[in-house]
Amino acid sequence: KNALLATGFVAEKREVIDEQLKIFGDIVHKCRGVRRPGAAAYDLALVARGVFDGFWERNLQPWDSAAGILLIEEAGGKIATYQGNKYHPYMNTIIAGNATLVEQMVSIIRPYMSAGQE
Repeated sequence: KNALLATGFVAEKREVIDEQLKIFGDIVHKCRGVRRPGAAAYDLALVARGVFDGFWERNLQPWDSAAGILLIEEAGGKIATYQGNKYHPYMNTIIAGNATLVEQMVSIIRPYMSAGQE
């Protein structure tokens, strides 16, 4: 409820944008606020630093997330997919933050995902 989160939107197919907006609408009512600085690498670094409590996005490239993953893990944070599975830079979805927040975000986002979709 008090978390300040960051995200990004990818301009893809209409269905993907609609899905992202539904997730955004659900999350924005359950946190203090959501920011969109515009660069996932920067957003993840700000999560590691404690400026943002958490982050979620989809369709990142490895160069968008690799450094941020390392920073967050070294800071004691957790990285997962929208399904709650362990994340690696070639996965399609990412949630980052402390372990409790990541689990809360997974429980909000998971219902919007198709079966088998990471």
